[in-house]
Amino acid sequence: LLRNSHLVTDEFGSRGGNHAGIDLAAEEGAEQFADVEIKIIDVENSNSGGHGWTGEFHVGDQRVVVRSLHHQKIIVRPGQVIPVGGVLALCGNTGRSTGPHMHLEFYINGDLVNPRDVLGGRPLFEYIRPGFNKATTMGNQ
Repeated sequence: LLRNSHLVTDEFGSRGGNHAGIDLAAEEGAEQFADVEIKIIDVENSNSGGHGWTGEFHVGDQRVVVRSLHHQKIIVRPGQVIPVGGVLALCGNTGRSTGPHMHLEFYINGDLVNPRDVLGGRPLFEYIRPGFNKATTMGNQ
Protein backbone atom coordinates (compact mmCIF):
# COMPACT_ATOMS: atom_id res chain seq x y z
CA LEU A 1 0.00 0.00 0.00
CA LEU A 2 2.41 2.68 1.22
CA ARG A 3 6.06 2.71 2.14
CA ASN A 4 5.69 5.32 4.89
CA SER A 5 2.21 5.17 6.39
CA HIS A 6 2.44 6.13 10.03
CA LEU A 7 -1.02 5.82 11.47
CA VAL A 8 -4.70 5.26 10.90
CA THR A 9 -6.32 8.67 11.07
CA ASP A 10 -9.95 7.66 10.59
CA GLU A 11 -11.73 4.33 10.89
CA PHE A 12 -14.49 2.70 8.86
CA GLY A 13 -17.93 3.76 10.12
CA SER A 14 -16.80 6.93 11.88
CA ARG A 15 -18.54 10.28 11.34
CA GLY A 16 -21.87 8.91 12.47
CA GLY A 17 -21.45 5.75 10.38
CA ASN A 18 -20.84 7.68 7.15
CA HIS A 19 -17.13 7.01 6.61
CA ALA A 20 -16.99 4.24 4.00
CA GLY A 21 -13.30 3.43 4.36
CA ILE A 22 -10.16 3.72 6.42
CA ASP A 23 -7.61 6.54 6.22
CA LEU A 24 -3.84 6.04 6.46
CA ALA A 25 -1.68 9.12 7.00
CA ALA A 26 1.15 9.62 4.53
CA GLU A 27 3.51 12.29 3.38
CA GLU A 28 2.39 14.34 0.39
CA GLY A 29 3.71 12.60 -2.72
CA ALA A 30 4.32 9.20 -1.07
CA GLU A 31 3.98 6.38 -3.60
CA GLN A 32 1.05 3.99 -3.25
CA PHE A 33 1.93 0.44 -4.35
CA ALA A 34 -0.18 -2.53 -5.44
CA ASP A 35 0.05 -5.42 -2.97
CA VAL A 36 -1.85 -7.69 -5.37
CA GLU A 37 -2.22 -7.66 -9.14
CA ILE A 38 -5.08 -5.25 -9.72
CA LYS A 39 -7.08 -4.19 -12.78
CA ILE A 40 -7.96 -0.49 -12.85
CA ILE A 41 -11.65 0.12 -13.53
CA ASP A 42 -11.85 3.90 -13.26
CA VAL A 43 -10.03 7.09 -12.28
CA GLU A 44 -11.86 10.11 -10.95
CA ASN A 45 -11.65 13.68 -9.78
CA SER A 46 -14.50 14.81 -7.55
CA ASN A 47 -15.07 17.68 -5.12
CA SER A 48 -15.35 15.32 -2.14
CA GLY A 49 -12.87 12.55 -2.99
CA GLY A 50 -10.37 14.51 -5.01
CA HIS A 51 -8.18 12.45 -7.33
CA GLY A 52 -8.89 8.73 -6.97
CA TRP A 53 -8.84 5.33 -8.63
CA THR A 54 -10.97 2.19 -8.48
CA GLY A 55 -9.60 -1.27 -9.18
CA GLU A 56 -10.55 -4.91 -8.82
CA PHE A 57 -8.98 -8.25 -8.05
CA HIS A 58 -10.32 -11.71 -7.24
CA VAL A 59 -9.82 -13.95 -4.23
CA GLY A 60 -11.17 -17.34 -5.21
CA ASP A 61 -14.64 -16.69 -6.60
CA GLN A 62 -15.04 -13.37 -4.78
CA ARG A 63 -14.64 -10.08 -6.62
CA VAL A 64 -12.93 -7.43 -4.49
CA VAL A 65 -13.20 -3.80 -5.56
CA VAL A 66 -10.89 -1.21 -3.99
CA ARG A 67 -11.44 2.53 -4.16
CA SER A 68 -8.66 4.91 -3.10
CA LEU A 69 -9.04 8.68 -2.84
CA HIS A 70 -7.40 12.05 -2.09
CA HIS A 71 -4.29 11.54 -4.22
CA GLN A 72 -1.96 14.23 -5.50
CA LYS A 73 -1.49 12.35 -8.77
CA ILE A 74 -2.99 9.21 -10.32
CA ILE A 75 -0.40 7.12 -12.16
CA VAL A 76 -2.77 4.46 -13.57
CA ARG A 77 -5.47 4.56 -16.24
CA PRO A 78 -8.66 2.53 -16.78
CA GLY A 79 -8.10 -0.96 -18.23
CA GLN A 80 -4.51 -1.15 -17.04
CA VAL A 81 -3.41 -4.22 -15.05
CA ILE A 82 -0.94 -3.23 -12.34
CA PRO A 83 1.48 -5.92 -11.13
CA VAL A 84 2.42 -6.45 -7.49
CA GLY A 85 4.77 -3.62 -6.57
CA GLY A 86 3.51 -1.30 -9.31
CA VAL A 87 2.88 2.35 -8.42
CA LEU A 88 -0.80 3.33 -8.40
CA ALA A 89 -0.78 6.94 -7.24
CA LEU A 90 0.98 9.62 -5.21
CA CYS A 91 -0.70 10.41 -1.91
CA GLY A 92 -2.13 13.85 -1.49
CA ASN A 93 -4.63 16.15 0.12
CA THR A 94 -7.25 16.63 -2.62
CA GLY A 95 -11.02 16.83 -2.19
CA ARG A 96 -12.53 17.10 1.31
CA SER A 97 -9.40 16.34 3.29
CA THR A 98 -7.64 17.72 6.36
CA GLY A 99 -4.17 16.44 5.50
CA PRO A 100 -2.29 14.10 3.17
CA HIS A 101 -3.47 10.51 3.45
CA MET A 102 -4.70 7.46 1.55
CA HIS A 103 -8.41 6.60 1.85
CA LEU A 104 -9.29 2.96 1.10
CA GLU A 105 -12.74 1.44 0.59
CA PHE A 106 -13.35 -2.27 -0.05
CA TYR A 107 -16.36 -3.94 -1.65
CA ILE A 108 -16.75 -7.72 -1.82
CA ASN A 109 -19.23 -8.94 -4.43
CA GLY A 110 -20.73 -5.43 -4.41
CA ASP A 111 -21.12 -5.06 -0.63
CA LEU A 112 -19.18 -2.39 1.27
CA VAL A 113 -17.05 -4.01 3.99
CA ASN A 114 -14.77 -2.83 6.77
CA PRO A 115 -11.20 -2.74 5.39
CA ARG A 116 -9.94 -4.39 8.57
CA ASP A 117 -12.15 -7.40 7.75
CA VAL A 118 -10.64 -7.63 4.26
CA LEU A 119 -7.17 -7.55 5.75
CA GLY A 120 -8.02 -10.57 7.89
CA GLY A 121 -7.74 -8.81 11.24
CA ARG A 122 -3.96 -8.57 10.89
CA PRO A 123 -2.27 -5.24 11.69
CA LEU A 124 -2.38 -2.83 8.78
CA PHE A 125 1.38 -2.35 8.95
CA GLU A 126 1.84 -5.92 7.71
CA TYR A 127 0.36 -4.76 4.40
CA ILE A 128 2.58 -1.72 4.05
CA ARG A 129 5.81 -2.06 2.12
CA PRO A 130 9.21 -1.94 3.86
CA GLY A 131 10.40 1.42 5.09
CA PHE A 132 7.48 2.32 7.38
CA ASN A 133 7.91 3.21 11.05
CA LYS A 134 6.33 0.25 12.87
CA ALA A 135 6.53 2.02 16.23
CA THR A 136 4.12 4.74 15.13
CA THR A 137 1.73 2.57 13.11
CA MET A 138 -1.54 2.02 14.94
CA GLY A 139 -2.18 -1.39 13.38
CA ASN A 140 -5.18 -3.46 14.41
CA GLN A 141 -6.99 -1.82 17.33
